[in-house]
Amino acid sequence: MIFNESVIGNHPASSGYIVECFVKGGEVIDTDPSVGFPSGSGRLKIEFPEFAITGLEFQGKNLLLAPTGEEFEDKLMDGIEILEANINLKAFFSGDLNGATLLASQNIKKIDVYTGIDENFAPDSLGFSNRVSEFPVNLSSGEQSFNVNVISADIDNRVEENIFYKVIPNDFLTFADASSAVSGVMFSGFQTFPKIDSNNVSGGKFVITRSNANDIRVGRGQTVEIFESCTIVIDDTIPLDFYAPFRMRTNGAVTFSGSGIDIKSSSTDFTVSNNKITIPTQQEFSEFDVACLLDGNDVRTGFIVGEL
Repeated sequence: MIFNESVIGNHPASSGYIVECFVKGGEVIDTDPSVGFPSGSGRLKIEFPEFAITGLEFQGKNLLLAPTGEEFEDKLMDGIEILEANINLKAFFSGDLNGATLLASQNIKKIDVYTGIDENFAPDSLGFSNRVSEFPVNLSSGEQSFNVNVISADIDNRVEENIFYKVIPNDFLTFADASSAVSGVMFSGFQTFPKIDSNNVSGGKFVITRSNANDIRVGRGQTVEIFESCTIVIDDTIPLDFYAPFRMRTNGAVTFSGSGIDIKSSSTDFTVSNNKITIPTQQEFSEFDVACLLDGNDVRTGFIVGEL
């Protein structure tokens, strides 16, 4: 069960241990000295290389809202990372051994993921009452980070909820201190049938922008049904290959407006005024689409609204 607050100490072997051996010499047999062996002793000191998680980065629903990149390929729909019903915890490691950077971090064999109600929660690394996942790792020499995946079943399907996470790296016997906490929301996924209705229209507007992920909600190639008379505002932050087909499910008027960018129409049936395209009333079940206009240098010059 997640969010249990038990607290324990470190493993007693974490400080290392010493194995001492004592051997009593054997007697010489048949006067052959090679058969016997002398008395002696030896000491074997076992120390565990120290490793740690020096940083933890949450990757979940926040990636859905991230701005597009600088390169052309990063400005396309495919450049947006979408994690549905799972998250990544990007863990950064440390651990030097005998002067070799990150060599000790290769001793990490498993990462445990714990959850809590706030950033100060204590992982229960003995009873595992708030451990939600065990993640085996096999770090290569010099590898500085690793993505630890957590799925919705690990957190009792508590998606769309802000949850705090910590991770603890383990070798076969000991473990390091818990990382600092990170928090974030696991995205539950998109609606099977995208639609614009009273649940997502605010102040008479449905805004399509990168910062609210509506460009992904309506730009996945599925026909978007419009149940609410409204103004649909599109800005210049969305991917360059944005394309969305729409179907009217209202007899009210629907207007498309650009925010800092031109809106054009390929249909004479639409009203064009002040950089706005209006789909007239009494058009239920009519279909149209919206696409980006690019110049020869792949720079967006506007959007075009056309009939299907």
